[in-house]
Amino acid sequence: MRRVALSLVVLLAALGGARAERGPTSPTTGAARASGPAGAAPELRAVRVPVPPKIDGRLDDPAWRVAPVYTGFRQKSPHEGAPATEETEVRVVYDDRALYVGVFCRDRQPATIRPRLGRRDSIPQSDWVAVAIDPYFDRKSAFSFVVNNAGVQSDVAMVDGGDDDYAWDGVWTAEVRIGGGGWTAELRIPFATLRFSPRAPLRFGVHVRRFLNRLQETSEWPLIPARSTSVVGNFATLTGLHGIKPGLRLQMLPYGRLQWNPSYAEGSLAPRRAVQPNAGLDVKYGVTGQLTLDVTFNPDFGQVEVDPDVINLTAVETFYAEKRPFFTEGAEILKTPLFNLLHTRRIGAPAPDPDPLRPDGSIVSVESLPRIWGAAKLTGRLAPGTSIGLLSALVDATDAVEEAGGGRTTRAAAPLTHFGALRLRQQLGGPSSAAVMLTMVQRANPENALPSSPTADHYVAAADVDLRGAGPYSLTAQLAGSTGTCDEDRQERHAACVPVGGHFRVGRTGGERLRVYLEGRFLSPDFSYNHAGYQPLRDVHQLYLQGTWRTPRPWWRAAANEQTLYAWAGWNTAGDFAVGGVGHTSTWKWRSLWSTVFDWGTNVPRFDPLETRYGRIPYHRQAAPWVYLYQTTNESLWLSGRLESWAAEEGGAWDVKVGPLVTLLAGQRLQVQLGVACFLLRNRERWIDTVTVDHVEHYVFNRIHYDLLDATLRVTGTIVRGLTAQFYGQLLHGAGRYPRDGYRELTDPRTLAPLTVTYGTADFTHTSLIANLVLRWEYRPLSTIYLVWTHASTFDAGDVKGSKQLPGTFGLGGAVRDLWHVTPGDVVMLKAAYLFQL
Repeated sequence: MRRVALSLVVLLAALGGARAERGPTSPTTGAARASGPAGAAPELRAVRVPVPPKIDGRLDDPAWRVAPVYTGFRQKSPHEGAPATEETEVRVVYDDRALYVGVFCRDRQPATIRPRLGRRDSIPQSDWVAVAIDPYFDRKSAFSFVVNNAGVQSDVAMVDGGDDDYAWDGVWTAEVRIGGGGWTAELRIPFATLRFSPRAPLRFGVHVRRFLNRLQETSEWPLIPARSTSVVGNFATLTGLHGIKPGLRLQMLPYGRLQWNPSYAEGSLAPRRAVQPNAGLDVKYGVTGQLTLDVTFNPDFGQVEVDPDVINLTAVETFYAEKRPFFTEGAEILKTPLFNLLHTRRIGAPAPDPDPLRPDGSIVSVESLPRIWGAAKLTGRLAPGTSIGLLSALVDATDAVEEAGGGRTTRAAAPLTHFGALRLRQQLGGPSSAAVMLTMVQRANPENALPSSPTADHYVAAADVDLRGAGPYSLTAQLAGSTGTCDEDRQERHAACVPVGGHFRVGRTGGERLRVYLEGRFLSPDFSYNHAGYQPLRDVHQLYLQGTWRTPRPWWRAAANEQTLYAWAGWNTAGDFAVGGVGHTSTWKWRSLWSTVFDWGTNVPRFDPLETRYGRIPYHRQAAPWVYLYQTTNESLWLSGRLESWAAEEGGAWDVKVGPLVTLLAGQRLQVQLGVACFLLRNRERWIDTVTVDHVEHYVFNRIHYDLLDATLRVTGTIVRGLTAQFYGQLLHGAGRYPRDGYRELTDPRTLAPLTVTYGTADFTHTSLIANLVLRWEYRPLSTIYLVWTHASTFDAGDVKGSKQLPGTFGLGGAVRDLWHVTPGDVVMLKAAYLFQL
């Protein structure tokens, strides 16, 4: 506990501490058009105005008449580099408080402009424009503001060399209007939303993109060439800015919540009170023009859509993306380019399934989710070119109830835990950078902890470089080390304990036609970053080679296509060939606006340590060829669909997956999406369990026959702009059965011998029904009222009283009947949040 307190004190202390060519301009006739001379660095000039334009979707204000008009958009897809089919005009003005962008999207077929409403950050199939701003002018990161032709807004935090963060939310406004031979978007972006230093001369990066839905065409100014490995590094330069300041930049977002549990699942420590009030506070403060402090107290994420249920038969943990707003804000700075060293879903995650403390004990109930008492984050720029990401979060302990000897005892399933992360990144010129990172997980040691409760502290340190230029070549590399100990087998052999790992990617990762790169990684058996990050593999030394030939311009019936060849091979520390294979992917975008991806290849024979969960004996796998098909129809139509299918064979065993999905756009306000996935596994030898007798591990195998049905339904309805209802439902039903005479144990990598230990049956049937209904009203920017209902019914065959269905039987009808006899978990929540901005 002292370590947790000391780390909090330290982290809280740290938290405290392209030119356009213009023609002659006439104030009476309007601005001239400017598209920029070929080969020149593009620039876009903003004009200061004494009276800002009214944000109403019309460009008839006097302010817009003095602004230069920029045109010359080029297609990004499907015909890369060709002139845009329809002309787009851009104007930019500003005053002391905000930047104003006017975009007029001409369309010679105005009757085909179909506005569609949706919820914020979920733009439906429709025309849209995106204005991206690089306020740091570091050529590395930017914020993109997107609005469609119905006025639905979305925003994205971008970073070169990393994933875009679509969960970032900024305060800005936009209005649109259809008419006059096209449609108009008018945006107001407050300077308080952007992070910048009021240096002189003040310059931003700027980029504008347009999507024309009926042609599925993306055009942009300036065009970011395919040969470049950088996106933000190719933005135009926004000039003409002077005399502006970012402002105080203080936001306070308090919330109040009422929660009611009309029913709760058995075995859960969910509160039994009828109505539970709760409250919390989020604070955002601009410490400097480029440095932002985010603090949250008792955060609540009940309005976030629930995760889907899965039946995971693999040795790799299921990955769930982060959806919680606090942890997505500024997350691009904390992301490393190759290893996922910080997976914030670890913060506040449920405790692992606990084991009882006493030999005669059993766990009868477990607390579902721990409380996050508070968290703080500092993100932004310390100096020109130097960025920082600093995170600290304190998570409460979770309890479980153990029953033994006729009595019940409350014990700790997971201890009080502190999560910390620090990342410093230095620009090396253009989009290139170098960075260092430290993560920590520190845990208290309660006296009543269960044996499965994690108690050890864990630390990871890493360094990385990301080198990119104007050309097509790039180099990304990362080296990391962790605290760790050798396993018992390595200790007996007096093997060195070196908990390090590395990853690199080098080659021609850009280029209009040819792209080739080599990727390699090594992970020692003792290296682990899974406490705070997400680590799918360990103990592997692997190389991966990929080459792609692109045809970005139309030929035959195709609008564009790519052909990719790839191969990989890897060994573990013991010298076993652990992974390897070759494959080919063919990607086609057709003139009909359909698209096709066909992939085929084979895994080569190998010794797979994952199958026995990194046990002392790896399992020898035979060659396993596969084919994969992904087909989509024209997504601009009111009815569209896609089909995903997969088939693989190994030693006479088959995997087959078929997953159709249909999307219906019913008018302007309703979207319906229905997906069904069917998965069959036949006669596949797989690990079931490891039984230890007299300190000897016995790896139990059998041939599985597996059937899975996964059906999902998503419905989004928009009542008026800002007021939406969203429903998500999932029915998951799967059954696995094993021949009774097929249980064997692995005695060497190639031999499955009769069992020498006693083992029962591993047959299972799992069914779940999950539903989530969210009524969301954003009555002013980022001020929202939610009404949420969440339902979860989950059971395994044999656990439902009165059920006749046996484990291992698929019986969908019996499973649906059993759902009515399961005690579900239901939560109804009313939440209101109001943004105060100074």
